[in-house]
Amino acid sequence: MTTVAKPPVNEVVISISFQPQPVLEGPRLLIGLDRILEDFPQITEVSPYEMPAEHPFEEQVLQPTVPQIQFISSPQTQRRYWLTESKSSSLLVQIQSNYFALNWRRLEGGAHYPGFELLREKFGHYLSLFESATISKGGKPLTVSQLELTYINLLRPDELWGATKDLPRVINLSVPGMERFEQLNLAYSEPVWTDPGSFYGRLHAAVATGYLPKTEPAELRPLRTPDLIPIINLSITTRSARLDQSVEDVGQHFDVAHDAVTGAFRSLTTEDARRNWGLL
Repeated sequence: MTTVAKPPVNEVVISISFQPQPVLEGPRLLIGLDRILEDFPQITEVSPYEMPAEHPFEEQVLQPTVPQIQFISSPQTQRRYWLTESKSSSLLVQIQSNYFALNWRRLEGGAHYPGFELLREKFGHYLSLFESATISKGGKPLTVSQLELTYINLLRPDELWGATKDLPRVINLSVPGMERFEQLNLAYSEPVWTDPGSFYGRLHAAVATGYLPKTEPAELRPLRTPDLIPIINLSITTRSARLDQSVEDVGQHFDVAHDAVTGAFRSLTTEDARRNWGLL
């Protein structure tokens, strides 16, 4: 009997940053995006996002720790929009004058993770439409300066675990006294290399425990422990160092990012857990 793979992926974000162009500044960002807006007509404006830089460790630690001075500019200059099909859409497109992303989010009771290749194909499709719209407005082909791939895995209780003390059954982690822990929050980063001596970027991973209500309370009241279920949030992000690539040539860089995320997921989870999710 074949086990259906049901990885605990709750959200995936595939994104790039690119060199900004005047034709994408301010409200002009949405002009000419008819083909994307046909699929994602719901528009929400959110705060801008700046992708953090990644350098080899010996350079990273020498970066200044004082806050960067940011000159005040018109609030019309930098905008980020979330585009969705509807309020209950599993796909979300993000656009900014120097940033483009596709999010997949698992809806409550919705379909499981459809796989990286399918999501990357959709990302490439809408990025191509975005680039075509940029060129049609008098701009130039996009020059990708960095990329980022994030996986957020939400682990709910199953036959392997039901409380924080059971974490070692699903998370490959052993800490003295863990059976007494009420909460756990672990984060780390590590470099990602393509070839010996060739720095690709950096992987950031975090494991954190939390709680969700078993059901939506009918009235506003304090929740008690029996009203809550424990969860484990396993988040992994791979972010590249500086790039100078065309949209057509960035695919191989996403392969490296995905391999790094997959490797970290396997290292952080137990064999029993992966077998339980149909991943062995």
